[in-house]
Amino acid sequence: MSLISFLKKHGINVYLVIWSLFMILIFVTIYKIEFPLLDIEAEKKRNDNDKKNVVSVVYEGFCDTGKDIAKKCGKLKKSGAAACVTQDCCVWAKSNSGTFCVEGGEDGPELNQDHNGKKFEKYYYQNTNQWNTIAE
Repeated sequence: MSLISFLKKHGINVYLVIWSLFMILIFVTIYKIEFPLLDIEAEKKRNDNDKKNVVSVVYEGFCDTGKDIAKKCGKLKKSGAAACVTQDCCVWAKSNSGTFCVEGGEDGPELNQDHNGKKFEKYYYQNTNQWNTIAE
């Protein structure tokens, strides 16, 4: 069977299928319908975003300058713990008010309380993979 004879016999059906697919495409575009990502795709997208956030906020050498370290650590808070612990002069500290990126080192945060006056209970320093309790 040649293409021409196939189209003569089934032309209306081919036309209806193409027309239906085109209408579905227009409908999806107009109403901005999104389809959920597979778990693997969602995880990859989340990991890519995390890497971009960490790389975009790392201030190389600000620990060496000794100037405005507390302020610079505070700016890392919005990017999360992963960005905060890339610097050896910052720790990710936890209090009843929340979590904060503050100036500190291996022994914990420099100050013992957050800006709300709540004492820090735990801190996370670089890649120790564990929360350390702050000694009273």
